[in-house]
Amino acid sequence: MGGERREPSANGRASAAPRVAATVVLLRPAPTGFETYVIRRAATMVFGGMYAFPGGTVDPADSERLDWCGPSPAEWGRRLTLPPETAQAVVCAAAREVFEEAGVLLAGPGPDTVVGDVSGDDWERARQAL
Repeated sequence: MGGERREPSANGRASAAPRVAATVVLLRPAPTGFETYVIRRAATMVFGGMYAFPGGTVDPADSERLDWCGPSPAEWGRRLTLPPETAQAVVCAAAREVFEEAGVLLAGPGPDTVVGDVSGDDWERARQAL
């Protein structure tokens, strides 16, 4: 993506360079339809005070080799129309960002499980380290 020519935006400034990133929309059924999970951005951040879905830019660590449950990186690549290596990084970034920003861990020891309780001090330290 580096080195791409970018056209000026409507306000005349150069548009931002695209970055590989992930945004997660968490939904659950509710009596009146669905509920969505959003976070309120810290006042010190860009778009401070705004509500947003959890997410962020892919970090280099999101591409590291790791144990994997669920659909393979190749399958995620097919679903996201990305190379498998990029798909792995995007899925890892999605899980990392949701845990970092919302305290929800979308990971577990098996393909059909997630960690049930992340309320302990060790989990909070791990979350803050992100």
